[in-house]
This record gives sequence, C-alpha cells and structure tokens, in this order.
Amino acid sequence: ARSAPNSLYHPYNFSSPLDDWFFTAPLQLTAGRTYRLSFYYRQEVSGYTDAIEIKLGRYAQGDSMTLATVYSNTNVSSTGYQLATVDFTAPSSGVYYLGIHSVIGYYGRGVAIDDINVNELSPELVIANPGVSVATAATSETITANFTVANPGLSNAAAHKTYFYLSADNVLTPGANGDTLLGFYNNATAITAGSNTGNLSKQLTVPCALTPGNYTLFIVADGEGVITEINETNNRTSVPIAITEGEYWNGLVNTSWETPGNWSCNLVPGPTTDVVINSGTVVVHVSTTIRSLAVKPGVNFTVDPGVVLTILR
Repeated sequence: ARSAPNSLYHPYNFSSPLDDWFFTAPLQLTAGRTYRLSFYYRQEVSGYTDAIEIKLGRYAQGDSMTLATVYSNTNVSSTGYQLATVDFTAPSSGVYYLGIHSVIGYYGRGVAIDDINVNELSPELVIANPGVSVATAATSETITANFTVANPGLSNAAAHKTYFYLSADNVLTPGANGDTLLGFYNNATAITAGSNTGNLSKQLTVPCALTPGNYTLFIVADGEGVITEINETNNRTSVPIAITEGEYWNGLVNTSWETPGNWSCNLVPGPTTDVVINSGTVVVHVSTTIRSLAVKPGVNFTVDPGVVLTILR
C-alpha cells in the first residue's frame, strides 16, 4: 500500500485473463461543475504490463458504466506508484459512481491502486481573522471591520464583493427582520486557489435609525452570490457588537446645540444619547440632559449662564 495499511489490489490468474470492476461510494455531482479524480497506481511485478480504465455511470455495476470514460491507461508497467489526475464533469445533477476497470491478460501480473480522491474543482471562499475596531459603537459612528478572504478551493475565485450586515440576532436574513446592509468591500482581483487576500479592512457607518442593543456584524464573502463554490453555506462569519444611541457634532448649520441639523443623525441629543464633539464651536442655550459627553481638545464649548447641562455618565 502507498498509504498504510491497505490498497486496492487486483491479482493475476494463471488460468484465464481477468476483467473486473471496483466501484466507488456514491458521488453526489452537480451539472456544470468540474471534478478532479486523483489516485496512485502501479504494476505488481517488473517487466509486465496491464491496463486500467475508469468510467462514469449511474449504478455500481459494469453494464452501467456507459456515460464517460474518465481515465484510460493500457501501459501500467512501473512498479513504483504513479500519480494519475484527470478532470471530468457530470452530464446532469444526481448520484453517480466511478467504476475502476482492471484488465489483466495471460501475461499480466496484477495492479495496485491507492489514495483515490474525488474533489470538486471550484473555488471555496471563507472569511478568516474577523474583527471590529470597537466592542460598542454609537449610531452614526464609523467603525472598522477587519477580515481576510481565503480560498482553500481547487480553482481561482474571480473578483467579487464582501458584504457587511448588521443584525439584531445571530441569524442572517438579508432584507428581512431588520438586517441592514452597511456596505461592501470590492475584491477587485482574483484569489488564486489555496491563497488569501491577507488582512483587509472596511470602514462602516452605524445607521442612525438603529434601536440601541446587542447586534451581530456579519461579514459575507461573495455577498452577491456570483461565484459558484464547493460549499455555498460557509462563506460568512460574525462578530458581536453593542450599539448605543449616539450623535456627532458637525456644525453644518450654526453653533447652536439645539439645532437638529448640527448633529449627525439630525436629532437634538437627549437623555439616552452619547454625544461626541471632535471640533468646532458649540453653544448650549437651553437646559438639557444627555447620557455622556466626549469633547476633544480644541473645541470651543460654551454653556450659557443659567443653563444646566446634565450628564448622566
């Protein structure tokens, strides 16, 4: 055996030539997809030659092996294991069998076959190394998603897009149950078989309309579903993230705290709002209560006399 402890062995018979079959386990194949058969074979005794062929059929019986000859070799003479690799397609979707047909004549001495594998020759996109820049983010905040797109499949994956969804539960249902598409990353170049993109990142903005709570950030390779993969159900992963109510000052209208247009979500902050002011001039004219306040150095921040700004945290 090439891989201990066993191999498939068809011995010779001095009294008559042999013409026998061995059948694989049932194979569920899909029309239009390419599959790769690989195996090792050798002649049992130096100086002799035998033949093998492999055919495709619907049933595990010799007279059913009529759909295609996948492999044929009439010169099996080397006593060292030789690798055979061949690609084939199924005429339609369904269950198939590969039949290994060994033909040993009066002057043959036997054939050994080992390490038989059938793999779909397609890309396989998965997300690796997922992460997010913060564990808690506020509405209207910009966060960074980190990820790698890997292709452990047997063929190259064409250009595609990676999608990012925010879900209120841990089940992704795009377009339903409030699951929100935050954006996408354009993987503009192909990912070769067995390789990956390396570390990537994408900036995403948390929508203002989200209700505060615990969410799941889903990262989905081939978000548009344009690539036929070996497994279409494992190209996503997720990261937990908590969302709070937040407002960022932009000062687009004037310097007044009470003007909705000066805030990122076009709403005046209230008792449940985390407020962030990174730059500009802000004047509070009316007493108000907010949950928290973060003001960066350099901001000109003023509360009018007699006005009370209550910060709960």
